Amino acid sequence: MASFWLSFSDPDKPRGFRRMGVIVTDGRDGVDAVNRTHGMGINPGGEVLMVALPDQPRVPDAWRDRLLTVEEAERVNEMMAKAGTIHKRRTRGRK
Repeated sequence: MASFWLSFSDPDKPRGFRRMGVIVTDGRDGVDAVNRTHGMGINPGGEVLMVALPDQPRVPDAWRDRLLTVEEAERVNEMMAKAGTIHKRRTRGRK
């Protein structure tokens, strides 16, 4: 299984309310990861952007399989960027 960063948004909502959250979870592929969020009852709906995460560093279990706060999502992003496994993404700012 691989780990995925799933970012949910709803482009039909007013500006400033489009972001619905981020979930880090595992799956055989991105579709399986999204299906798992449905099964756990944590999928907020809307559109999803999927990014496969590298095996190392591993996102801590406390930040998996639930909607992350903006601050937690930024910390995961910083952790991956610091390890050089992804380019830093902007998680605040544009809606």
